[in-house]
Amino acid sequence: MRSTLQGVALLFGAALVLLALGLAYGEVARFNDPCFAYNADGDGDGVVRASPSEACPAVGGTSETKTEALLRLAFINGLGALAGVCAIVGALRSRSAFLAAASGLLLILTLPLLLGFGWFLTLGASLVFLAAARDVQVMDNRDRVGRAVTRAVGFTGAFLLALLIGSTAYGLFTHGATPGGYLVVVLLQAGLLGLFPTLSWMPWAPPPHRPGDS
Repeated sequence: MRSTLQGVALLFGAALVLLALGLAYGEVARFNDPCFAYNADGDGDGVVRASPSEACPAVGGTSETKTEALLRLAFINGLGALAGVCAIVGALRSRSAFLAAASGLLLILTLPLLLGFGWFLTLGASLVFLAAARDVQVMDNRDRVGRAVTRAVGFTGAFLLALLIGSTAYGLFTHGATPGGYLVVVLLQAGLLGLFPTLSWMPWAPPPHRPGDS
């Protein structure tokens, strides 16, 4: 029987797959757009040096090449879609290993996003998948594979937390004063990352007693 957390993880997984594939499709469709240039000469200021025409009243572009764009899509969108698929399978089949794997994949995806804004979405979804995995393990405390993957997610979260603290401390020592808003964001990131080892390493509760059990 699926729990509420598994249902939420199922919805998050489906939304993640649709979002990752939808964004990838929009990017790939732009490859043949004559009004958008890859490997464009922006002189470092982001302005494309191209003249509008009748066919293209507005010209856009990026310094990124198509190969670089494909590699980025394969890593970010591919990883996101894979995490969504793992979450869907784990929620439907009550497999904590798949749910924990989805959480770990999103944690890896969070690393390049920590300096932007997408980290909040990936960390939030990752925590939902991890909580759902632990919820499944409460019902089946013999799930050794799920436990192993969950512990690995905890180590990954602890590593990212240490990396975040280290980079922030280095910035403070080398650059001196830091904007207060930045420190608030770092504290929020540290708090969320700290939940991963906490959830992953907390003791496993025994399965609930069922009628007829001896």
